[in-house]
Amino acid sequence: MRFHEVILAAGLSSRFGEKDENKLLADLGGQPLYTHILERLIRVRDQRDDVDDLTIVCRPGNIYNVCRHDKRVICVENRHPEKGIASSLKIGLTTVGCLIAGQFRDYVREKGQTVYTPLDDHHVLVCFVADEPYLQEDTINGFLDAFKESGKSMGAVSVNGRTCNPCCFRDDYWSALKELGGDTGGKQLIRRHPEDVFLYELPPEKAREVDDIDTKEDLC
Repeated sequence: MRFHEVILAAGLSSRFGEKDENKLLADLGGQPLYTHILERLIRVRDQRDDVDDLTIVCRPGNIYNVCRHDKRVICVENRHPEKGIASSLKIGLTTVGCLIAGQFRDYVREKGQTVYTPLDDHHVLVCFVADEPYLQEDTINGFLDAFKESGKSMGAVSVNGRTCNPCCFRDDYWSALKELGGDTGGKQLIRRHPEDVFLYELPPEKAREVDDIDTKEDLC
């Protein structure tokens, strides 16, 4: 099983403050809010041999201008963030598909034959939101490890049975992901197919890790 990390960072921050103010640039602990999850996912990617890549999907502006020069991540632009989180999800999924195809081309070029295909392994899209700055590496690793053992095709971190981010989707569901719309993203599929969903339940003392930042008061 191969994991592909995608950070969804193109939201409009409609509840945060002034119009066009990007909450992901707000200061938290002396650094922009979005960099907390970004740095942790870079470390997770570098430490695991089953995570192939890390993509961040962001709207035009500061984050895109910084991340597109960062060789540790793949940065893609969502020019229509008003279409909701599903639009960023589709962009991330398309990017991952291109990366897998590129790996296959590189393998064929090196080996000179096509016995191997990346689809011999299941590929899993793991979606994170950039406004969850408290999510820790041990939780991320625990979620990925437990999902591998679950035998399910979709998964999510949960608190008291409530589905939270991050969520993951095995390639069985990628075609369905491409058909989604609106601002609830992949959770639409999770609600439709509860029998095929693994929930990674967090203990009460770790529940804050999946708190997102919606308003300036949440930064306190």
